[in-house]
Amino acid sequence: MLTPQPIAGFPGEQPILLQQAFDLASRHGLTLPARAEQLAWPLPRVRELLGFHDHRPTVRLV
Repeated sequence: MLTPQPIAGFPGEQPILLQQAFDLASRHGLTLPARAEQLAWPLPRVRELLGFHDHRPTVRLV
């Protein structure tokens, strides 16, 4: 089974066409959450693939 892996781990792989498709869709009024829902992808994964980094700290319970 394939598990999602961080894009940062593959510096040569940049999903440029995906980013261009989302840019075009946003110009026609489609939001990022709406596209993620249509694709049935988690919104954080879509943001990661498009290069949007979440700078919030990660909370871990110990």
